[in-house]
Order: sequence, then structure tokens, then C-alpha cells
Amino acid sequence: MFFYFSPLYFGKKSEKPSVLSKIKISKETLKKTIPLFQRVSYLIAFFFFYLSLYWISYSYWWDLFPYFTLILSLLIILLFFIFIKKQKTTINLIFRSNFLVFSIIWIILFINRLVYLTPISDIFIINSSLSLFWIITIVTLDKYIEKHKKNAFYLYFLTYFLAFLLFYIEYYFRLEYSLFLSYLWFILSVFYFEIIIQIKYFKLFDAVSKYYWIFLNYIVCIFSFVLLFTFPNYWHFILILFWWIIFHYFIHFRFKNYLSLSLVLLSIILIYIKNIIPINPLDFLSYVLFIYILPFIYVGYTYIFPNKHEYDNYFINFSAILFSIISIIIYFIFSRDLDILHISIIFLLQSFLLFASFAKLKAK
Repeated sequence: MFFYFSPLYFGKKSEKPSVLSKIKISKETLKKTIPLFQRVSYLIAFFFFYLSLYWISYSYWWDLFPYFTLILSLLIILLFFIFIKKQKTTINLIFRSNFLVFSIIWIILFINRLVYLTPISDIFIINSSLSLFWIITIVTLDKYIEKHKKNAFYLYFLTYFLAFLLFYIEYYFRLEYSLFLSYLWFILSVFYFEIIIQIKYFKLFDAVSKYYWIFLNYIVCIFSFVLLFTFPNYWHFILILFWWIIFHYFIHFRFKNYLSLSLVLLSIILIYIKNIIPINPLDFLSYVLFIYILPFIYVGYTYIFPNKHEYDNYFINFSAILFSIISIIIYFIFSRDLDILHISIIFLLQSFLLFASFAKLKAK
């Protein structure tokens, strides 16, 4: 052991190069890695810091955690505004890291309060509102953050603000959650898509805001499609889908968004299936009317109203044909009707629909 730790041992040079000596790290790699490691370190440090505060506060019979977080948050906000005009990027990084961890914790507490119906205090409301203040501060005043990160914080602001509204409205008014979410989402969509981008500081996020809310609108529309057939008071979702039809039609009209047009056509089809004509495969006449009323309305629309964009007619006509074909297949599967007269009538009407559709597409 003495020989191992003596200078004599270390004095011997190894002929084989060590593994570490083969690793070459460039300066560019270090410039990218060190700031990333610094950001992750701050996030982990704040996470464990808040977690330890939470466990310490609940070790006693009184709840100290909200008071700890409020005092700490006010101190960090004070530091941020003291150094805002100085090039102290570390202070900005600490501010952003603390905000991110802090807001995620309060989203978790939102869910916890709603699930377990735990009462909230004034200090809880103040703490949860501070996150909104922080996000707006970062988006508008933090000049040392890259553009793509600022866009990410702005999207997170939209998400947190939605969670904030959902929690407090649901907590105080106890509304039907699925119904309330659909109505609120429509109002917020119009607000974020048309109004908030008119504010000076948020004009920079025009495209980001539009893409974000259109994507979330698609998710909520699919959610509304399911509730249309499962929710007892489904007429609420007929009204919501009617609003979505108008909203997404104008999105397509202004921005040539064919996904929105597809959503409009699908919404009309589902409302039609749910309400206009009852599906009764045993009644041939009513089912034939059900098959062809909407497709002929779609095709007739392309003849009467000029379309704004190049491929509008294709989407409308193909959706009409697809709906009729699927309805015919369902009819024959469930009714097992092999009457030659009935089959001939269906084929005749289908041929009229195809001729009218293809004539319009050919003319286009």
C-alpha cells in the first residue's frame, strides 16, 4: 500500500493511453453543454428546495408551505427588478427556473384541490396568481432569453392561464366540467386568436398563438364529437359545434386551412346523424332520404356558392361521396335488404350524385 501511494509508483509512465486522454471535447461543445447543465441544475435545485419545504411544513400541524413560497417568490421578484437593467443573466436564469418549478407545483396543487375538494385560502390564491405575473414579466421584460425560449414560455403562459381559469371557475361554481370546458374553450379561442394579439407586447407571438390554439381547438372538437353522442344534454354540444363550424370556416377562409375545412364538414355530418333524420335501416324510404339529403346539399353548395380556395370543391364533393358510400354499406349490413328494386333505387341515386360531383370537379 505504501508503494502504491508513493511517488515511485506514480513516477512510472504507462505506455497505454488512458480512456480519458482519447476523449476530445471542443470549445463549441463546452459552450453548449455548460449553459444547459447550469439550467438543469437550477431546475433540479429549485425542485428539491420546494419539495423539502413542502415536507418540512407538513411535518407540523400548521401549513407553512404557502408562506415559505410567498416570501421566497417576493424576494426573487425583488432581485429581478433590481438587476433588470444590469446584465445579470444569472439572475434572469434563476428567476425563470424558479418560476417554472413554482408554476408546475401549483398546477399539481390545482389538481389535488379539485380531486380531494380541499378548501383553499387567500395565500393559496396569491401564490397561484404570482405565476401569471411571472410569466408576463418573463415574456415582456426578460431581454436575455432566446426567441424560441420566449415563445415556449408564452405557450406555457397560455397553458397555465387556462389551468388557472378552469380551476377557479370550477372550484367556486361547480359546473359540469365537460360542458364548462367546451364553452370556455370556445371563448378563449376567439380571445387568443383575435384579441390578445392586438396588444402591443403580444404581437410578436401572433403566429405562435394562432398555431397553439388551432391545435388545441382540434382536440376539443374531437372531445365534443364524443360528448355529442354520450352526454345526456347533447344539445349543448350541438350549439358548441355550431360555433366551431363558423369559427373554423373563417379560419379556412382567411388562412387556407384545409384541416379546419375538414373539421367543418365532419361537424355538420355528425350533427346531421344525431338530429336531422333517425337512422332506421328497416325503413327503406327514410334511410334513403338520410343517405342522400346531406350529400346532395354538399354538392349543390359547390354549384351555388363560389369557393375561395382551389381545392374546396374536392373536399366538399369527396366528403359527400364518402358519406353516401359508408351509409349504403351500413344499410346493407344491418338491413340485409336484397330487394332488386331497393338496390336499383340506391344505385340510381348514387349515380346521380357521382355525375353531379364529377361534373363540377371537371368544370373546375
